[in-house]
Amino acid sequence: MRDAFFASPLFPRLLNPDAVKNTIARGVESGLLAYVGKISSGEYQPLHFGGNLNAQDVEISEDMFIVSRETAESYKKLAEKPPILTSLIISPTNVQVQPGKKQAFVFKGLDQHGQNISTGAIEWNASGGTIDQDGVFSAAQDEGSFVVSGTVGSIRGSASVIIAKEGSAPTAILKPTPTPGVLRWTGEIPPQKWMNFYTKVLSKFASGQGLKLLLEFEVAPEGGISSQKVEETKVALAELGLTCDLETR
Repeated sequence: MRDAFFASPLFPRLLNPDAVKNTIARGVESGLLAYVGKISSGEYQPLHFGGNLNAQDVEISEDMFIVSRETAESYKKLAEKPPILTSLIISPTNVQVQPGKKQAFVFKGLDQHGQNISTGAIEWNASGGTIDQDGVFSAAQDEGSFVVSGTVGSIRGSASVIIAKEGSAPTAILKPTPTPGVLRWTGEIPPQKWMNFYTKVLSKFASGQGLKLLLEFEVAPEGGISSQKVEETKVALAELGLTCDLETR
């Protein structure tokens, strides 16, 4: 769409580039099209369709897209489907056990949105030893690298098991990367990059718990800010359930 407006000889030259943003915003509000970002999983985040969209929030960039009304409606119907099991996580994912010793494994299921979901009974399988239906692996006497797996229907998860005697040279084992408990970033984002920031950074954490946003914004246009805009901002904050205390000077 961007190339059509700015590069195609079939369209007249736009003297006001904001006309594109205004048209997109009106198209979203009237339900004629959707304005979306796309994350690595293929999901549309954010998805603006059939609601209010400020023209100033529209970005003309490689990371944002226009999709048809039919595509947006089909996507929303798919997104509203009940959660289903899509993956199994076996823990610990990598472990070393002595011959004849035991190791307990646990599992959890994730749905198509990456959220925990009940799986029901799991069928355990193991090489290099045996595993009971409680997930307790009993190592045989042979040393080496083996696999413990679990299956629910057509969904399968696995973990690596190294069987080695105590005191022997440790067998190469993939150690999991330490998991940080907190991830924090502070910086300044250009207004036109806010959608990109959400799509590329925040969307990875938006579906889970523990995401906290502390936002500070400052607007200092030449000529000052009218009292009408101050009141409109307060109303918009209140509609979002946020405090409407504004600092003006």
